[in-house]
Amino acid sequence: MLRYLQETNNRILFYPWKNKLKLTAYTDASYGICFDTRTRFSGYIFQLGNSTISWRCQKQLSVATSTCEAECIALAMMTKHHLWLKRGVQELLKQEIPMALFGYSNAAIDVAYNSKLNDGSKHIEVTYHFTREQIEQENVSVRFLPSKENFANICTN
Repeated sequence: MLRYLQETNNRILFYPWKNKLKLTAYTDASYGICFDTRTRFSGYIFQLGNSTISWRCQKQLSVATSTCEAECIALAMMTKHHLWLKRGVQELLKQEIPMALFGYSNAAIDVAYNSKLNDGSKHIEVTYHFTREQIEQENVSVRFLPSKENFANICTN
């Protein structure tokens, strides 16, 4: 870590003052990628303007039983961080800024927006429906983004 900091001490975050700030988040998850434990990796990246300000990539402790469940868990993880960042940015800037959340799993986004259970979603733990609750309260909205355009792919490869 110290070597990385020493070698990158000339890099800076740059926020042009004329550009409108927008907080954008991307999430991704892998399904059963660890061959020993069959657990998955989840990750998200947050950008303010064109600069990355926050990211997380972690190996999950539990085993997901489907790709959809792995993506729902990643969405919930991103949504929690989004709410924390949103409050912090608004407190610092004293203004509302536009925000966009993106995921690449249509199935997970459908579960987040749809309270109907089906064969593909009935096994997903209730705790991961946090994103749905936040959507219903109009705190977040999640949109689809093709995998090729998703910056969070780097967190799970």
